[in-house]
Amino acid sequence: MMKNRNKLIPIILFSVVLFFSCNGIYENGSELSEDVNNYIPQISVNELKTKIDSNQEFLLIDVRQAVEYESGNIEGSMLLPRGNLEFLISDSLFWEEQFMYAPEKDDEIIIYSQKGERAALAVQSLINLSFKNVKNLTGGYSAYDPNHKAEPVKKESGACGD
Repeated sequence: MMKNRNKLIPIILFSVVLFFSCNGIYENGSELSEDVNNYIPQISVNELKTKIDSNQEFLLIDVRQAVEYESGNIEGSMLLPRGNLEFLISDSLFWEEQFMYAPEKDDEIIIYSQKGERAALAVQSLINLSFKNVKNLTGGYSAYDPNHKAEPVKKESGACGD
């Protein structure tokens, strides 16, 4: 009886590993950002427009690439591409070059990207860096200016399940 039980343990362990091998793994960045969006603060386009119209104080950051920003952006926003965000957000020399003060940990910061995916990941990163009042613009620049023609982005696929 004990010999049979010892033979079952490796089979059960193998089955469990095989079953759970793809769970918790994201196929691509879109899937990851979709999950992150469930846990981060959001701001709608209408709420943002109200803040802009009423001259409320907040920092609006576009995390797209320079070519995307140059093709259209939200007035008053500043470009800080996603790949540089975590390195520059608290860099006082960078902010001096922008003729601005580095944001404080409790300043209101609104982040946007083309569709909100990169922005969601950026918001999560800033939260991880102890920024307390960071929001993702729901739908990104595409929702803010639906008539803007964005360059098509090639979709990438993941390895697990394809």
